[in-house]
Amino acid sequence: AGFVLGTDSHTCTAGAFGEFATGIGITEAGFVLGTDSHTCTAGAFGEFATGIGITEAGFVLGTGKLWLKVPETMRFIFEGTLAPHLMAKDMILKVIGDILVDGAS
Repeated sequence: AGFVLGTDSHTCTAGAFGEFATGIGITEAGFVLGTDSHTCTAGAFGEFATGIGITEAGFVLGTGKLWLKVPETMRFIFEGTLAPHLMAKDMILKVIGDILVDGAS
């Protein structure tokens, strides 16, 4: 599989985009579009990152353009000490459970 980030072209032969891009340090503030379900993980690095379908990917490759509605930023502040057995994933799953499906729309 291959992808383009900014003006540099990189080729990924194994793993998901998010794992590959962050693993070699090519993430930076801006935006990322990808057909990989893990594309959104780039949001952890200050990027707007979203998955797109194959039709949208074809349109981007053909025209260099894509209409997107960028959502407003949401900030969550966690206070206190994190229990030793909890991880960041536990925290975000709690947030998602609290805001529900429509909470970030």
